[in-house]
Amino acid sequence: MNDKFVDLRRAVSLAATKTYLLSTVEKCKSRAKSRLRKWRTISRTTILDARPWLELSVEHVRLPDGREIERFYRVGLPEYAVVAALTEDGLVVMERQYKHAVGRVVCNLPAGYIDDGEGPLAGAKRELLEETGYAAKNWRRLGSFWVDGNRGCGRMHAFAAWDARRVCDDKNCDEVEEVEVMLVEPAEALRKLWDGEIVTMGSALAMSLAFLLPGSPVGEGGGWVKKRPHDKSATKMADKSTTRTADRSRG
Repeated sequence: MNDKFVDLRRAVSLAATKTYLLSTVEKCKSRAKSRLRKWRTISRTTILDARPWLELSVEHVRLPDGREIERFYRVGLPEYAVVAALTEDGLVVMERQYKHAVGRVVCNLPAGYIDDGEGPLAGAKRELLEETGYAAKNWRRLGSFWVDGNRGCGRMHAFAAWDARRVCDDKNCDEVEEVEVMLVEPAEALRKLWDGEIVTMGSALAMSLAFLLPGSPVGEGGGWVKKRPHDKSATKMADKSTTRTADRSRG
């Protein structure tokens, strides 16, 4: 058989195979898309209404394949913001406070609920100022994340901030919860995360995302962490304590 004819047949066969595979892939994608459809909510009943702090409801839902779940529980919690902030000297603004759900004093980033009608960034700036007395010049949104993809449980908005400085020394007028504000070397903050001293999801996620910003290795220039003069003290107590309302605080 002529070599050119063999090569032609081979080329045609490869082209046909490629076309078939691409067609199969597209069909699979189409089928996958057709399967991934929204559930339909038939009815919704509120079991507990303690808004703005908590709302527990149960829904009767119908799945795309026709099956029904008569009792699918949803948990409504307020949205909140968490701030990974660096001072002008390149230190991380952190807190130590008692968390009742955890049952002990923990380290975390400044965080709190977003007020009605308030945007996530505005809430983040307010919480940083109220909890620590710090304000930052530069901000970057790190993302918004649902706490539980099925039950809801509120949404967390993470932010990174740079060039933070102390602008307010006044104590919060609420006296329910004591907060110790700390200035921590970035490497020490990362160690606290890996050693389990930071146990709240919001603080752990926001700090991790901040360290993952492009050009942001610990102790190097660029990204979130900037070069700064060496400080012998890994952790500084910025203030003995500040106070704020316990039921507004998230971390």
